[in-house]
Amino acid sequence: MSARLTFKRYVSDVAAKERLDQFLGYYATKHALRPLVYRPKNSNILLTMDLKDSKTGKPLKPHEPFRPIAKTVLHEYIGSLKVSADETNELAQWYKSWTSISTRKREVYKYFNGAHLQDILFKAFFQTGSYSHLLSSMYSNIPKFQKAGNVEAYDIDHFFNAILTCNLHRNKIKVYNDPTIALKKINVAFTNSKGTDTFGLAKPLIQQLAKQLNFSADELISKYKMAQEINLPQLEETNKPSKFYLEQRGTYIITRTLEEFATETVDPKIVAFNRSYRSLADSLGHNTDVYDSYMSTVNEVWKDTQAAENTKETETEENK
Repeated sequence: MSARLTFKRYVSDVAAKERLDQFLGYYATKHALRPLVYRPKNSNILLTMDLKDSKTGKPLKPHEPFRPIAKTVLHEYIGSLKVSADETNELAQWYKSWTSISTRKREVYKYFNGAHLQDILFKAFFQTGSYSHLLSSMYSNIPKFQKAGNVEAYDIDHFFNAILTCNLHRNKIKVYNDPTIALKKINVAFTNSKGTDTFGLAKPLIQQLAKQLNFSADELISKYKMAQEINLPQLEETNKPSKFYLEQRGTYIITRTLEEFATETVDPKIVAFNRSYRSLADSLGHNTDVYDSYMSTVNEVWKDTQAAENTKETETEENK
């Protein structure tokens, strides 16, 4: 068996992970201690108090003043994960550390949005091999996000569509052909998704799954009230191309998937979006296409994936 694919960060990309750690560290610190830890003028006072970190048991040390971080920092971190021979799964551990914190720390849970969950799922599915574990964790964490006031992160355009996209690829790789199981997975995903279908990609994804597994798409599309027209984000409507590249990375994975799986003419809006995104990536110096990079590792990932991962995901779905 080949070595399991996992990931490491290059030194040049450490900044994003550090900023995320600092963000989590601030909100993990007791509210009463924050003025001592994060205000430079109180650093000497802190050092004389002999206070210990409740988790590590080490003395509390002064930190730089807290600064909010942009939503794009998490996308930067996910994008910085590269193939390595390590046996640790950093992405899964990172997600666990953030979602293990109390829901009273609402700012931590509210940092996430749908594009983040989508980016995590795609990175896990195509490269880290922890997709089933992370998807199960995301389902299990819905009550936490709801309590923290951010269940909207589980949206149709990102969370639901990411699951459909991964199902398309996994069915092909693992030669899954049971429509009953597929329909159950789709229903679980939709039931746990919020909001409306604004991008219009759910309909073609369901249609491709229906062709792949031989079931009727029309009934599902009608039942879920999916958008009939595609309405993708446009680069021309933003003056922040780097932000667009990061936030729409998942959308590009979906539209490339639809183009690849299509057996008929692809909607021109999908073709145009793919062309525009590739051009943007080139202009920003991203020499390796993210979808092509994902496709170069996905077969190896799923070849080495243990059956226990699939069992865990199925058990989680059955308890919904």
